[in-house]
Formats: sequence, structure tokens, C-alpha cells
Amino acid sequence: MRRECLDDVWDELRQCIAFFDLRGISDEDVEDILTQKFQLLNASHKDETYSCLDALPTTRLERTALCFARVLDLIQTSPSMSNKFWKTLSKVVDKRAMHRTVLATIDLCMSKVSALAKVTGSAPTDDQSPLSKGLLAAKVYLMWLHIPGGSAYSIFMPFVYQDALWVLLGWAKVMYAPELEEQASKTARAGQTKRKQAKKPSYVASTELAEYGKDVLTILVSLGSMQSFNLDAVTSTLDAIVSIAALMAVQAVPAEECRQILKALYPNHAQQVLVRLMPALAFRDKSLPGGARDTQQHMTAFHVWSLETSDQLLGSHGNDDANAMNAMVVLQQLCIRSPEKTDYRKKVAAALVTLFFHHVLPHPGYTSTLMTFLDSFSRSEKVTCRQFAVEVTTQLIVHDGWTDQFSLQFGILMRRARDRSVWVRNKALVGMASVLSKALHKQASGWSPALEQVVVAELTSSKSFSDETPPIRVWTHLIQLLQMCLEDGKKMVRKSALQVLEVLLVVERDMGIVAEIQLKCTDSSVLVRKQAMHVLTTLVLKDPSNRDLHNIWSWGVLPLVNDPEPMVQRLGEWHDYRRRGLEITHALECVHDQFDHLDRMLITFAQVALRLLVKAGKIDVPQVIKNCIAGIQIPETTTSSWVVLDELHARLIDHVTTSDCRVLTKMWNEKQDQNSLRMLRVLSSIASRVAALDASKVLIVPVA
Repeated sequence: MRRECLDDVWDELRQCIAFFDLRGISDEDVEDILTQKFQLLNASHKDETYSCLDALPTTRLERTALCFARVLDLIQTSPSMSNKFWKTLSKVVDKRAMHRTVLATIDLCMSKVSALAKVTGSAPTDDQSPLSKGLLAAKVYLMWLHIPGGSAYSIFMPFVYQDALWVLLGWAKVMYAPELEEQASKTARAGQTKRKQAKKPSYVASTELAEYGKDVLTILVSLGSMQSFNLDAVTSTLDAIVSIAALMAVQAVPAEECRQILKALYPNHAQQVLVRLMPALAFRDKSLPGGARDTQQHMTAFHVWSLETSDQLLGSHGNDDANAMNAMVVLQQLCIRSPEKTDYRKKVAAALVTLFFHHVLPHPGYTSTLMTFLDSFSRSEKVTCRQFAVEVTTQLIVHDGWTDQFSLQFGILMRRARDRSVWVRNKALVGMASVLSKALHKQASGWSPALEQVVVAELTSSKSFSDETPPIRVWTHLIQLLQMCLEDGKKMVRKSALQVLEVLLVVERDMGIVAEIQLKCTDSSVLVRKQAMHVLTTLVLKDPSNRDLHNIWSWGVLPLVNDPEPMVQRLGEWHDYRRRGLEITHALECVHDQFDHLDRMLITFAQVALRLLVKAGKIDVPQVIKNCIAGIQIPETTTSSWVVLDELHARLIDHVTTSDCRVLTKMWNEKQDQNSLRMLRVLSSIASRVAALDASKVLIVPVA
């Protein structure tokens, strides 16, 4: 750099230093500020000192910040220039050490923001406000800390650094949660009249203010690992940065600068960084403003940001073994701090599984340790802990990337199915249904052959489940467990047990268990009755030729009520009312609705059965079509014939004659008041075979 340019930099620095030589701020005030005695002085003296800052407009602070930036660039090019900087800065002017005067004035600018916030409840946001000046002062101070040699002049002072962080946090509140600042302002002015409160303006953050805060965050990023800072300063930085990220979550603003600061701190302060992120991962962070309009949405956004940040930190370059150990500690803490709300707990469990597969699974030793911990955690005295252990275990098993230690994890689910808490029992059964469905049903979403192999091996193995009993097949033990759950006093447990049995019985039929499920069609709970009907229906559809299943389905599903006798009585009463022409009550109308629903359900079963038989080639399609065309002309078989023709409409064009088409068009015209989409589909499928004369006679009418 040319000498003239260098001289310009130092001349500019001298002028900027002169800006801070404010009248009204005595040497005693400077010493009081730098020894933290200033806050102990009386209010009038402090107000008088703060008023001296009016002589330091934001333009001068901006000019000073620009000058310090030029000095930093110069020192990065030539480190020896730092000596020139300190020599220029530490000159004595009128018997005053200017570096101390500048430092005191900078802190005064920042502490004024805190003082005003305590009095008014908010910080004005115009370009000449204390907040703007405080941000510029913080920017100058943080750049000052970048310049080598500051320790000799005691430039880093923890309380001054904390004031800079406090100003930055105040800026974040104004920028990302202004409605909360207004609420705080109203609370602080509670003693004022409504007229005075109405005069208080609602401040809108200026563009300059937004830029000032972003600049401070950027400079904080460049401080790096802060190796020379004490632990208190690092802790203060973490608290401020995580709180700012939480405020940014209020408006879903990307907090990339905050993440970069944490990444810079992580190599030397890994545990402190992860500990500070832990509350957000577990949905227990108090940094998010309590008055936020949608706290759950903001908590979720903050949780996602914390998860992504933790994932990146744990995957950063360095000691893989140390990162794996840190990850395992994080996962254990997530278990211990698992939230009580169901929605939050599911998200935390998903986060745990994500971090496990990314950072712990590649290390077998830590994986084994975590599985042992999870097994122990599932026996916790706290119900929410046992619930969380079951949820995590389920997600680990069904994850596509891992089938190791299945026996240990499936054992956790089986033990928790006997838990004293109904919530844990239900969670365990739901988990077993998910695991078995994914493993044993090849048509299920996400079916995994590797998981199927380990599940089949586990179910066909023999184990001793207590010291008093001999080894038995795991499948048999599981069936016995589910039979016990079918008699549970809680309806949700009985319903979940039926879901597990559905998965097992599709694979290996046990008619004794199927008969027990048929009894559950008369359960006192409508949820259990509905699930039992669903299980029987699924089994019938899987094996439509099994007569025993058909009989059990008929006995279990057809009555549709708890007790068949009242059903028969109500049906007879309905016929009696109809015969005598009396008004049918709503309760009796429900009987007819039930049978109407049953009719539709039976039609659906018939369609599915016909589809399966056609696919297997077990019926003579041309003969069936011929019989159905004859059947639609007989009143007793009209409906069923149309149903079969509709199911076979894709094959009609190959097997109908012109005479058959004439019969179908004739029936369409004669049944105008009963025409349905089913009949329309049949007629449309043979349109190309219908004679022109017959087609012209087809009536276009609305269909039911």
C-alpha cells in the first residue's frame, strides 16, 4: 500500500478517536464506567452522562466502524501495522488515555440501550435511536477485539462484551418479535393514562437498523473459536446466539449466521455448544418468546433448526470417535429430557433416530452402549420415559437402514406390552403392528427383505421368558400375549392387539384365534367392534375360498350390533310400523340404514371375489355374461346381474352379441327411474357394438 494511503488511514483513525472526546464525560466517569461503578450512581447523574451521547451521532459511529474495518484489512495484509494502531490509539490527549475514553464511551452507548429498555419497555428504532448507536458501538468493539495486542491494554472486558451481546439480543427482539416488544412496553407503562399510552408510537424497524444488526452478527462469526475468551464469555455468547436463533424462528427467518458462530465455537467448546442446543432439541427451550402467536409452530421451527445444526456439528471434520461419543451423550440426554406432549415426543424420537443413524451407528461400541441404555431406560419409573423408549425402539426397527440387535429391541416391545400403564401397553402393541406389518407383508409400503429375514428368524426361535418356564416358540408366546391383551380392561389396548393379530393371522392362520376375534365383534367398545370386523374382513379377502372364515365372518359381522336379539325386535317393529302406515321413528330408520349399508358392503365383497376368480381363471366369463344378461330381465336377479356385468364391463365387448346389446339398451330405457352409474358403465363399454337404430333410441337421462 502506498504511503499516502497509509497516512490517510491513520489520519482518519485520529479523527475518529477525537469523536469520542465528549464534553461532560469526565475522567471520573470513564473510570466509573470501566470499573462497573457507574450503574451504582444516582439516576440524575447517569441521565446527565447519557445525554452527552447526543453529541455523537450515528454518522460518526458509522465512520469509526468503517475506519476500524480499513485498519483490520491493513493489519491482515501486514500484521506489524497493529503496533502503529495501538500507538495511535493510546496517545494521551489533554492528559486523557484515549483508548480508555473510547472504550468507556462505546460501553456507554451500549448500556444506554439496556437502561432505556428497563424504563420504557422497548427500544426506539429510528436511525438516531440508542439501539442504532448501540449496534454501531458493538460493531466497533467487536472489530477492536480482532486486532492483535488488545490484551496489553485490557480491551476485552467481560461486562463490555456482554453489553454488546445484550444490544444484539435487543435488536433481534425488535426485528423478529416486535409484537412482544410492544406488549412489554405496555406493561412497563401500566401506570400511565390511556391517552399517554396512545401517544407512544409503534416503531417499525428501519433498513439501516436491520443492516447494523446483521453486521454485528457477521463480525461475531469472524471472531472464530474465541480461544482467548474465558468460559463465562463463551457461555454468554452461546446464550445470546441461541436466543437470537429462537427469535428468528418466530418469523421462520434462516439463522445461518447463528449457526456459523456455533460452528466456530464447536472445535474447542463442543460440549458447551451441544448442551446449549439440547433444550431446543427436546422442546424444552425457554428462549422462545412466550407471547408468540403460534408457540407450537415456532417451537417446531426452532427444533428443526437445532436438529440441523447439531447434525452438522456432529458431522464436522475432526475426531470421529469424539463426535460419536458426543452424539451418544446427546441421544441419552434426549431420552432423559423427552417431553410429555405426544406431538413433541414424536418429533424428538425422530430426531434421535436421525442422529443415531448419522453419527452413532458407524461405531459398533457406542451402538451397543446406546442399545443397552435404551433397554434400561424402557424400565424407568416414569411413564413418559417408558413411552419414549417404545417409540424410539419402534422407529429404530422400521428404519430402512438397520436390522442389527433386532431381538433386543423386539424384546423391549414385548415386555412393554405387559406394562402397568395403559399408554405404554398401547404404544408397544402399535409398535409391534408397525414392525410386523413392514416385515411380513410384501405389499406393505417400505417392505424390507432384510427385516423380514430377522423377524421370521425371531418369531420361529425358542426362548425362555422366565426362570420358571421352559423355552417356547416366540410366535406362541406372542399369540398368548395378544390373547391376554384381548381381555384387557382398556379398549385401546384391545384394539391394538387386534391390529397385531391381523398381521400375524394373514401369515399363519389359527382358527382358534380367529374365533376369539369373532367374539370381539360384540365388544362393549365400538372401536374394538369396528377393528374386529376389519380383521375378519381382511382375512376373508385374503382367502375368499375358506368356508370356515366365511362362517365366522357371517356370525361376527352380519349382526352389526352388540346383541342380535334387540336387532331382531327392532327389525320386526320397523316392518309393523310400515305395514300399518305409521310414521317411522329415527331409531327405526337406523335399522333400515344398517341393512342398506350391509347390502353395499356385501356387493363390495362380491366384486372383490369375482375379480380374484377372473384373475385366477376359475370362472367361465362368457357363460357368466350370458347368464347375467338373462338375469337382468328377472326382477329377483336384476341388481346382482348388473353388479356382475359392471365388474366384467372391460370384457363385455369381446363376448356380447348384437342381440345382447339390444337387451341391454332396452333395459336402460325401461329403467329410467333406476338408472345408475353402474348401468351407464356397462352400456358405455358396448357402445361400439350397438346398432345405429338401437343407439338412436337410447334415452339420455340423469343417473343416480
